[in-house]
Amino acid sequence: MSFKVWGMKPFRGAGFRESRPLERIKEFSWRLGFQASGAVSADFLKEEEERLDRWLAGGMHGTMAWMERNRGKRLDPRQLMEGAKTVIVVLQNYFTRQHQEDPSAPVVSKYAYGRDYHPVMKAKLKELLRFIQQEITPCQGRVFVDSAPVLERAWARRARLGWIGKNGMLISPEYGSFLFIGILLIDAEICPGDSSEASQGATIHPGREVRAVELLTESEHRELQSGADSDEQQHPLQADRVFQGKPDSVTELQGQPISSCGADQHHLKQPGDSEGGTMFSRDIPDRCGTCTRCMDACPTKAIIAPRMVDARRCISYLTIEHQGKIDPQFRGKMENRVFGCDICQDVCPWNRKAPQHDEPRFRPSTSLLQLTKEDWYALDEIRFNEIFGDSALSRTGFDGIRKNLSSLISFP
Repeated sequence: MSFKVWGMKPFRGAGFRESRPLERIKEFSWRLGFQASGAVSADFLKEEEERLDRWLAGGMHGTMAWMERNRGKRLDPRQLMEGAKTVIVVLQNYFTRQHQEDPSAPVVSKYAYGRDYHPVMKAKLKELLRFIQQEITPCQGRVFVDSAPVLERAWARRARLGWIGKNGMLISPEYGSFLFIGILLIDAEICPGDSSEASQGATIHPGREVRAVELLTESEHRELQSGADSDEQQHPLQADRVFQGKPDSVTELQGQPISSCGADQHHLKQPGDSEGGTMFSRDIPDRCGTCTRCMDACPTKAIIAPRMVDARRCISYLTIEHQGKIDPQFRGKMENRVFGCDICQDVCPWNRKAPQHDEPRFRPSTSLLQLTKEDWYALDEIRFNEIFGDSALSRTGFDGIRKNLSSLISFP
């Protein structure tokens, strides 16, 4: 597979293969098509424990009873896999600028434009595991893509792949937030302690750190250097301004959970994925600054505080996970969403210049993009399976989509 981003090739210094196992893992993950990777020790997520308990006690997980189960496994990966020592985290970009052609058609979340990401990501992670077993060290491992009680964003943050935005999503300074997260647990020690190479963060490209400022245009870069523009909202990607933006107070939401929200755990804003403004020395700092665009844009006001999302109000949850009819209080507030919701990500400044993915299996389905409003409401089960049989929409199923369409048609 070619190395497509930035036109670079991986670094291969002297002794690279022999002495740098983590860099070899990162390089191979890049070859598999992942945009970023990192590793941390498989420890107990102590700082997430109280937040998780408070979030569950508050009932903000709605009807997702499965979030209450296996609490211990969510906090300690060693309960998911006996002898687990290392958590390897990978990111897969799925951002595209393609969109549905009929502006009046019911809207589908971008992550469901192509093939269902679960089997795609799992296949890649299994290849990565085989590589580690054959080329790095004998080990046993398990792969997870929204298929087990794993706090993916908490581990991605610990691996320095990004920070948690006010909408509860992981934000990468290089790729924004339209990202799938994959987890690989192994019983070998790749990162023997917090001061190790692994805890120093994951390179986006093997041997080269790509900084967010490289996403700016030449003119924006000049403005950044000169400090000429003081409008944070107009130029949120000016790295120095955003990096220096005042972080949320440590006490602002200390100890409070954010909710789980949406369909598939990929879109779930999970408790423990946020630090409520608290930053650990090994983390990428919170670069949201004073921006509240995601909170302001949410039509159902599901983001009730920075990094605290009430799933019961989230359109993703309402259109995918929620059982039964949509509450009348959301009448007229669904923004024509039939499966998932990207509104809080679409308005995020960090997604303004996000690069498009190059994964063939995530290319948008032409049949989906061309569906008109009339086509959606005329769908029968045969046609639904033809178009969505290998997409994430198949998890909700024809009956679920019809229920959502009926809810939308009843709204003014």
